[in-house]
Amino acid sequence: MEIILYGLFFITGYLFHSTITYVLSLGISVTIYKRAVEDCLLLFGDNYEKQIHMNEALYLSFKQSGAPEEVINDIKKRDKIKLDEHMNSVISNMLKIIPPRFRNLIEFNNWETANKEITRIIKERNNS
Repeated sequence: MEIILYGLFFITGYLFHSTITYVLSLGISVTIYKRAVEDCLLLFGDNYEKQIHMNEALYLSFKQSGAPEEVINDIKKRDKIKLDEHMNSVISNMLKIIPPRFRNLIEFNNWETANKEITRIIKERNNS
């Protein structure tokens, strides 16, 4: 009879230990994954800003070389569209590889909403 009682204690302890371990590891995984996604977004935002600055330097060199303002404005519009399409592609590719168990952590679905999320992350980290 005592053997059955000890067996029940063992099984109960094992189940309790497994449950606690699962909950703690899930919490740690969520924290790590959320931080990794935030860091990726910050990296994407930094690359976006650098590309904009490089484009501005290019427009300035066009202006200094005597290119008409209409041509420069046309190039600016095309570059903006192309860069936004590229960033939307990067974000959609990032969203495709996110495991289903972490999809509810993601608060963006395209570059526009990701840009807002980047702004929120920067404000949050500056306040800390």
